[in-house]
Amino acid sequence: MSIDIGSVFEDGIDAFLSKKAAVLVGIFLAFAVANSIAGDTFGLAIVDEVLTALTEQGEQLPPDALERLERQRRELGWALEVALGPAIALLVAVFVVGELVRIGAVRALADDSTNDLERRHYMDDLAAIFLHRVLAAIVTFALLAVSAILLLFVPIAIFPPLVLLTVVPFLYIAIGLYFATYAVTIDEVGALEGVAGGWQYAKGNRIKLALIAVGVFVVQFVIGIPSLLFVDFGAVGGGLETTIQRTPIALALTAIVGAIGTVFQIAVAAQTYLHLGSADVPPRGPDGTETDQFSGETQF
Repeated sequence: MSIDIGSVFEDGIDAFLSKKAAVLVGIFLAFAVANSIAGDTFGLAIVDEVLTALTEQGEQLPPDALERLERQRRELGWALEVALGPAIALLVAVFVVGELVRIGAVRALADDSTNDLERRHYMDDLAAIFLHRVLAAIVTFALLAVSAILLLFVPIAIFPPLVLLTVVPFLYIAIGLYFATYAVTIDEVGALEGVAGGWQYAKGNRIKLALIAVGVFVVQFVIGIPSLLFVDFGAVGGGLETTIQRTPIALALTAIVGAIGTVFQIAVAAQTYLHLGSADVPPRGPDGTETDQFSGETQF
């Protein structure tokens, strides 16, 4: 069965305008700060490692290269002065926190029974869902990587115009794999069941799912328009180069619009997944009772 795009966006916007979504914007904003700190800390550690290694080897870098490294070092304003090991540990910790934040966000925005962000959205079966989400993401990435090599890079290597004929099959696969982590998070199934279930749900709806994705992108772009005030479109070295000014106001505004856009995207995606599930006709067992769409077990 087919989903209705209008209904998907209506339910997605309702979830986005809820009190729990407002709380989630604050959570994602805090995570954006933590992510900036971790990213800048890792970048600074890498720059320092490079400078230290070159110094120990007695190599002399050209003045322009040293100037670039020093400029990069100064631009990492959120960085903590730590060694590479702790910087990597911080990056991993922030990744884990980010996944936990997304789990709670998906579960909350898919939960139509409450307008509040509740403890169960973040606590119930959290470890299992986290593990299966990571595994589902790995499987999805592997499948997309193989598809990209076979459908995009090989044709480019053989005869570049062929890639125009293979973009659509690649998008077909990508759309079918997109909802794997949503299946794991919302239906609390295993990683492989999530990949298979998301693929099955997308069947017959890929064009509408692509249109929904375009709609979400347009809304996110509109939300992010204020941050364009802090983008410098300057001619550097004879070419156009776009950089976001790293002033406190620019960084704060970019983080805020990013958090709002992320919550909107998750709200629409979660509601889309629910619509895909409700549009799918559950298989029937021998006695006519419904069976679980992932495991095939009879539901009573």
